[in-house]
Parts: sequence; C-alpha cells; structure tokens
Amino acid sequence: MTADRIPALLEPIQNRLNAATPGPWHQGRDSNRWENSTEVYSEREVSATSRDICTSIARPEDAELIAAAPTDQARLLAAVQAVLAVADRWEEDFPHKAWQVRTALIRALEGETA
Repeated sequence: MTADRIPALLEPIQNRLNAATPGPWHQGRDSNRWENSTEVYSEREVSATSRDICTSIARPEDAELIAAAPTDQARLLAAVQAVLAVADRWEEDFPHKAWQVRTALIRALEGETA
C-alpha cells in the first residue's frame, strides 16, 4: 500500500538527523555570521575550553547550506508529517485525493521529479 512506504522513506532521513551532532549549527565562530565565512560550527560542548566543532568549507554558500541543514531537515520532516495528517483525515471522504497526496510524497522522497 502507498501509505506504508512513506515511513520507510522518512526513517533514514530522521535517523541521520538524530545521529548528527546536536546544534544549533551556525556559520562563523561564536554565532557571528561573518559575511563570506567558510566555517561551520556546532555549539555542542566538546571540552571544558571549547564548545565549537569547526569544519572549513570551500564556499560560503556551501557553509551556509550545511549550517542550516539540520534545522531545515527537521522542518521539512515536520511538514511532511503535517501533510500526511491531512491525507489521513481525507481518507474516508476523499480517498482518491489522499492517495494522490501520498503518491506525490513518495515520488518526491524517491527522487522523482514532476
């Protein structure tokens, strides 16, 4: 069934998010969002003297994307769950519409483009 495939597609995304170093993440040291900074930091405490983990990325735009990814990923997962909740409510009165929503989500999660 279509609905059964969605949790299996979302699970690895959620697992990667759960396994990552907790944030918040930011671009630039000490939350200073330096213009054109190529450094990405987490605010996780790693020692008594250091809270940041730094990775230097080649392009500032890539650093910004990487720093925002955990927050963006969590928000997108929540949005997908919200859409699924709407499809569940439609199931009885509008089963075809619910199927269309689930099918569109599956296609997107599997990497199909419109």
